Amino acid sequence: MSGKIPMKEKLKEILQIPKALRSQNDLEELSSLIGDIKIFEDYKYSSKLKLLCQHLNFISYGIKHQISIEGQEGDAFYLILSGRVGLYINTNKYGKTRLNSIAELKEGDSFGESGLLYGAKYTASAITTTNVELMVLKKEDYDQEFKGDEMLIQRKIANFFRKQGIFKQLPEDKLEFIVKKTKKPIDFKTSDVIVKQGSAPDAFYFIAKGRAKVLKRLDFKKTQSSLTSPTPYDYEYRNFQAKIIEIEEIAKPSLIGGYEALRNLPYNFSVICTMPCSVYKVSLSDLKLLDLNEMQYLINACPPPLSDNDIRLKFYNDNLWNTYKNNFIDSVRKEKKFKIRFNFRMPATNWHKGRSFTPENMFGMPQTHLKLAPIERIIPSSRN
Repeated sequence: MSGKIPMKEKLKEILQIPKALRSQNDLEELSSLIGDIKIFEDYKYSSKLKLLCQHLNFISYGIKHQISIEGQEGDAFYLILSGRVGLYINTNKYGKTRLNSIAELKEGDSFGESGLLYGAKYTASAITTTNVELMVLKKEDYDQEFKGDEMLIQRKIANFFRKQGIFKQLPEDKLEFIVKKTKKPIDFKTSDVIVKQGSAPDAFYFIAKGRAKVLKRLDFKKTQSSLTSPTPYDYEYRNFQAKIIEIEEIAKPSLIGGYEALRNLPYNFSVICTMPCSVYKVSLSDLKLLDLNEMQYLINACPPPLSDNDIRLKFYNDNLWNTYKNNFIDSVRKEKKFKIRFNFRMPATNWHKGRSFTPENMFGMPQTHLKLAPIERIIPSSRN
């Protein structure tokens, strides 16, 4: 949550009620008000969020009050209800330690998430620059309600990573560090883009649930076979055409972008969800504990993507197959339609037995079509 807080006064009113005196209605209303905060959004519709609301506190500070100190163990999460808080880091210049301002937080901003979730140390000191009002959640209260869930999620991620070939040679302590940094799966909706072709890589991904399509934009020379890549001459005279090629559809536990990310290359393709997906993201910064040999193992464990010529050949063969398949289906449909028409005109088996050879018997025509009225009935005789 960032920016103005909806129903801020109502939120402050409930937070100022002593914990022991908060009613069920207060807790329900409080859980609905904080459900959109990023750190709580996974529990927005969970009954546990209501339990957590019993531990939320309201605190106000005057100007220049130091809320947290850089390097100390994180022990709380803070949401700014009003006022401003400056973030400062210690810098050592000319033998003197000074506080250097790096950011200023305002209403709707929060800090202390890493300390609350993982017990990480504060990376900056937080000092009020105006009078402030804060919503505070202590780490010990959060652990009381959610620690079991966080451990369960991390255990699930660890079991998933151990089954991946890219991580099989990693020591347990370093794998555990990567798992803690991964935190939880990222949810993508249908048609969301996981990686975009040509963008700079900062992570690689594993599909934990769902399906996605691997697509690539590729230039083709305007020839009959379209198997050759365009030359500079073709680009100059626009003798090429760009096409979006569907390479494959992937699902759990496919690796996305490992080859490019570990070699610091732009992503070679785009990956788009064909249904809602849950994806584990491993940032390159999470691999900082690995030594040179372990990094080299990861690099070698990632298979290279298909080359452009292989993709062109696959696209050409797929087109040939689709053309053949469509023609075959069309010919079967026409033959079936012809047979239906032909069978309608054919007489029944043994049609000639006991019947005369007349047009109505041979072609199945109704006899009324061939019975004509006597000419006398149509043209009266002159003798009359």
